[in-house]
Parts: sequence; C-alpha cells; structure tokens
Amino acid sequence: MQTSWTKLLTMLTLCNAVALGACAIDDTSTGDDPGSDDSETTIIRDPLTGQDQLSIVTPNGISINLSVVQWQRDLNALPFCPPVLVEDGQFGTMTRNVTVCFQQRFGLQANGDVGRITLGAMCAALTADGELTLRAATNCTQ
Repeated sequence: MQTSWTKLLTMLTLCNAVALGACAIDDTSTGDDPGSDDSETTIIRDPLTGQDQLSIVTPNGISINLSVVQWQRDLNALPFCPPVLVEDGQFGTMTRNVTVCFQQRFGLQANGDVGRITLGAMCAALTADGELTLRAATNCTQ
C-alpha cells in the first residue's frame, strides 16, 4: 500500500512540475533508461574541480543541471538507502548503488540513471520528508 501512495505522491509532484515534463512515470520504456532512444542524462566532469555534474534534458528541451555532490546530499538525507555516501562529487559505484536502492524504493526502473523521473521522485521524497532547503538546491522548482 505504501508503494501505491508513494507512486501517487511522485506522480502528483511530477505533474505539478510542468517544467520537468515527466507525467508518464509508468512508461518504463522512456525516461531514466540510458540505453533507450530518449536517453536524457549526461554526466560531465568539471576539469577544474574534478567533480561530476548531471545534465538532465527533458522531452521539451529544458536542461536541468545538478551537481553530483547535491545528489549525494539528497540521498544521504533520506535514511532508507544505506550506506551514507561520501559527498565527493564522483558518480561512482557507491552512488550508483544507492541510486538503484532509491529507485527500487519508489518503484522506478532501477538502473542507477538519474533522469527526469528519478529526479521527480527525489523532489517528492524531499518534500514529503520536509527537506525544503535540499529540494530548492536540487532544482525541483524549475
């Protein structure tokens, strides 16, 4: 039952965040799958800092940039996916594994890719958990 409520909360948040353009969350053939034709997320390494940056492009062409450090902070703020990550800005194996755990928890395609659907679920989770400062820093209100 909790999964159904979680999906509903996620869908309502996504549909209210029109800029994210992510209302079709049940279609597992699109969205966060980096192997599909509409792959939308690129991980870019900043040559000056050595930290990774997520660039998420929505179907309507809006680009959302999110630092991996912020994504790691978001994952660490939600207590259900151990271990606590080192917030080093590297999208490595541990960050991918905790992202998969997060996706499984919210009934998403668990592939470790942070696309618009996973980002929308994170925005919903941060809102439900009262983490409004993190929600704003995560570009949830594009």
